[in-house]
Amino acid sequence: MNPNGYSKLIEPGDFIIKKDRRTGEDRKVFADRSLGFFWMIKDLKDSKNKPILSNETAIPAQDAKLFPSLNDVSTLTGEKVDTPSFFTRNNRTKDATAQCTLVAVSFKDFGFKLLPSWVVPFEKAFIPDSSPATIGRAEVIHLSITEGRLQSYLSGFITSGVRKNTPEEKHSRTLLYFGDKTEWRDTLRMHNTLTGYVFLLDGMGRVRWAGSGSATENELNTLTSIAKELTPLLDPSIAKQQVQKQKSHVKRRPPRPK
Repeated sequence: MNPNGYSKLIEPGDFIIKKDRRTGEDRKVFADRSLGFFWMIKDLKDSKNKPILSNETAIPAQDAKLFPSLNDVSTLTGEKVDTPSFFTRNNRTKDATAQCTLVAVSFKDFGFKLLPSWVVPFEKAFIPDSSPATIGRAEVIHLSITEGRLQSYLSGFITSGVRKNTPEEKHSRTLLYFGDKTEWRDTLRMHNTLTGYVFLLDGMGRVRWAGSGSATENELNTLTSIAKELTPLLDPSIAKQQVQKQKSHVKRRPPRPK
């Protein structure tokens, strides 16, 4: 968490732990009440839109947690899916190094507009790739969370607008969820819903890297490096060796008997 922001103080359930002046005991106070209704705006100002600071190395596999479960999510094609199973749907071998997925999460329009700073360079680096060894090894998923009872009633209207403004080739990889998910957000420390967040998952759906706000050049270099670390075939030199190995294997294969 960013030491300059408020998010580091927030406990699961959007609570702040404060000392009771009379009893001296710790008590839970809602963040909005303790920090003020506009705390998220000040948090973004103090943290430069980055409540979460990206890690410089990949989270070790043994310490990494699965992307939290989110059910009844809809794609722009109308399909109902669940996470994290949707992110690993193409990994039939269940190999952690077979693929990696960049999940871009937003709650508000401001956060959504920050995500291309991560997504566009990632797609340029890995998607599409003409090499047979790397096709399908990396994927970008957009996840839009719309909280609030009123917004849920307007889900059809909101979905229609998003579909209209999203390229058709990305409809199957754009997910929408309507409803409050405070506990789900807590798991990923997404307390501030004004900004955007990105999470890099390995082939098993485990979160190995995270970032927020607008991407810096250094963060993009780290993201690209970790993606290659998690999925070695994304490295052009390794992918080339793999293709040559496959071609060599085909050449050495004995002819079929007549």
